[in-house]
Amino acid sequence: MKDTFLLITTVPQSLNFYKGQVQVLKTKYHIEVASSPGQRLDTFGELEEVPIHQVPMKREISIFSDLVSLYRLFKLIKKVRPKVVHASTPKAGFLGMLAAFLNRTPVRIYFVLGLRYEGTKGFKRKFLMQIERLSCKLATDVFSVSKGTKKTLVEEGITSKDINIIWNGSINGIDTKQFDFNSTPAPTIDQSLIPEGSFIFGYVGRLVGDKGTNELIDAFTQLHQIHPEIRLLLIGDFEDVQDPVSDRTRVLIKNHPAIVYFGYQSNVKPFFKLMNVFVFPSYREGFGMVVMEAAAMEKPIICSDITGCNEIIIDGHSGILIPPRSTEMLLLAMKSLRNQPELAEKLRTNARESVKQRYEQHTLWKHTLDAYSKLTNSISES
Repeated sequence: MKDTFLLITTVPQSLNFYKGQVQVLKTKYHIEVASSPGQRLDTFGELEEVPIHQVPMKREISIFSDLVSLYRLFKLIKKVRPKVVHASTPKAGFLGMLAAFLNRTPVRIYFVLGLRYEGTKGFKRKFLMQIERLSCKLATDVFSVSKGTKKTLVEEGITSKDINIIWNGSINGIDTKQFDFNSTPAPTIDQSLIPEGSFIFGYVGRLVGDKGTNELIDAFTQLHQIHPEIRLLLIGDFEDVQDPVSDRTRVLIKNHPAIVYFGYQSNVKPFFKLMNVFVFPSYREGFGMVVMEAAAMEKPIICSDITGCNEIIIDGHSGILIPPRSTEMLLLAMKSLRNQPELAEKLRTNARESVKQRYEQHTLWKHTLDAYSKLTNSISES
């Protein structure tokens, strides 16, 4: 009989990080999943053929709601009796590790995908740092999505435990057979939105402040005054609770004639095909999975010189790294790739091969199963 492995995330969108990987883990474990309710949770359960548990969790701090979520997780773990509780994302990490600790779950894995406090200041930053410390303390094993995140955890005194990184980092790697420019059909787009001959900058991700959305819109609208043939293709949801974009940015996204907004898309590959350049000016990332996807799709990339992204992108070789929060430097980089086709071609050519060598998905999955098997095998032998 297989040991039970309970995977917990705050919201079901984050389960995208585990697509496919679950099938490899199922060769050794009985996998169950817990996350906030929603269609994406139901869909994940159906696609991966795993039991799902609806546990509402709020991403923002909410003491009463968090206590209710903790109680529900505690009851769930007591009922399921998993050998492994694996939690990622800040809220699920803390609540999941605490509930598992109270149930004396033998293997408690906190997988740090990013550090929410990096985008905050003052008391909120100190509070979120303390939550990270507690999550790590309650875990038996801490994993980091990237070398940069690991370095931050150590330097800022979040944990003194050994921090594991699987292979070269990332949570799920990249399937370069799926993310392949030549085998991906382009979507059918109304030519009035993107006329023939347009030069297209693209972005995929949540439309929030700390993803650099405000700076992206500012830089693009300035460049559009010089190059009216350019377009900006945006894929992603607005968020109104945590760090929403400015009112000006929202109005421009919805009304600017050269900004094409498609909202959330379950399949982003066809939209990558349309882009001449992928832009990702985020303030903070654990790793930057969408940057890997764009690189695999042979896109020249402009992204922030931040943890995770600067491990995927080699500046001047597979993309251009810019300081976060700088509209001026973002604008210069966008100008460079608009006006220097030879530079764009060089970056495009190198991008795919770079991620293929270091982050191929099936190789990462094998390393992931090996890493978790060592933990559970050691428990069985003790």
